[in-house]
Amino acid sequence: MNSAATMRRVLTLIMMLVVCGAAVAQPGSRTHDNRKKNMPPAGRNQLEFRARHGETFMVYLDGYALNKVPQGYVKLSDVAPVQHEVIVVLGHPQQRAVVFSLGPVSPRAEVLVSYERQGDRVDVEPKGCHLSYYPVPTMVGGSGNWPPEPPVAAPQPEPTLWVASEEEVASMVMRLKAQSFDSDRMALCRTMVPTAHLLSSQIARMAETFDFNTSQVEFLIFAFPYCMDPDNYYKTTDVLTFSNDKKSILDLINANRH
Repeated sequence: MNSAATMRRVLTLIMMLVVCGAAVAQPGSRTHDNRKKNMPPAGRNQLEFRARHGETFMVYLDGYALNKVPQGYVKLSDVAPVQHEVIVVLGHPQQRAVVFSLGPVSPRAEVLVSYERQGDRVDVEPKGCHLSYYPVPTMVGGSGNWPPEPPVAAPQPEPTLWVASEEEVASMVMRLKAQSFDSDRMALCRTMVPTAHLLSSQIARMAETFDFNTSQVEFLIFAFPYCMDPDNYYKTTDVLTFSNDKKSILDLINANRH
């Protein structure tokens, strides 16, 4: 009886071990998920990247970033002794990149990184591993720049100056001529001019509708702040008869030059 009970316990223990082992080996298990899919192939070798003259850089080994910020020393242990694809992106003093194949890696391999100012490029010197270059792909800028140069923005067109149309000015002139007195014309101008976007030539046409020089001067002084081309406002003095009236408008223009 004791022998039979002992045998049953042994068989039960063996079955439990088999079941647990199968659960651990399943691809969907927690142990399998914790492995980083992008990590380089594991091995027992060690690979170091060192700056030669204080440069800082990022290292991508087989598509996996070895450091999150530019550093002058990057180390990776447990590297498989096979060929690896490497991208070194210089962060200081110039943002330049170099792409190369590296391998096989010896038990203690090292790569010295430096910036060659004369050639404006990244230089890498391997120790304990073989190095072979190939062209920098377009993903890192093509010419070696990292990141790629931003596109040049297209020049923006100059804003168009919006002014009153000839039809609008003709309508305003007709309304002014329909008034019997300059005081009525001036009151109407105070309503129309501020939002009309008038040129100096259009303002001069409106000034001609006034009967008296004093009224014309009053109107030209009022309309000056609303003129769309103040540099040409001196031409409005052509509608005035007396030199003193013309001088008053010219003095107004000169006093408001920037």
